[in-house]
Amino acid sequence: PYLLGGMELLDETLKLNFGVEVDYNVEVGFEAFKSVIDVMGGADLELTADEARHIQVGSGAGTYHLDGEAALEYARTRHANAGDNDFNRTNRQRKLITHLLNKCKTMSLPDLHNILKEILPLVITDMTNEEITQCALELLPMLVDLKIVSNQVPAEGTYWFDMIDIIGVESSVIICDLEKNTELLRQIAEPQG
Repeated sequence: PYLLGGMELLDETLKLNFGVEVDYNVEVGFEAFKSVIDVMGGADLELTADEARHIQVGSGAGTYHLDGEAALEYARTRHANAGDNDFNRTNRQRKLITHLLNKCKTMSLPDLHNILKEILPLVITDMTNEEITQCALELLPMLVDLKIVSNQVPAEGTYWFDMIDIIGVESSVIICDLEKNTELLRQIAEPQG
């Protein structure tokens, strides 16, 4: 049987289900994630009272400085309150990534270079050193004017919950309008001109 690793399986899933081909992959493990956040000086994020209590950084809503450990807990949690779910978790992840990218926009080129030198050994990628260098040379000049847009698939209004039998167990699943989400993902993946 043909077995795929995580990156390859995700790429194949996106291609088969949505017709979107991925150029490059970058994977960051939990320990590396914490180190990346710490190397970047942490993250200052607006948290709800439930989030602050759950990750044990405070008891009320407000802006909190998260180190790598707290940022990992924030990004992974889907149980900050009774109504929390996976959609909220992925939104927190997008919020954290957006914060870090915005933080990079204010850094000098020497500072960005130094951070990249510390971060790159912590990540796993299918890119060659030449591809990393080429991407950096193309993207760094665009960083200042970079507009970050956050999306989710399945998109709001294009999915619903249902109960199905999975090997004799009644299970809650998300059913989505594959056609609408395919179009959305293609729009997101296409280069903007």
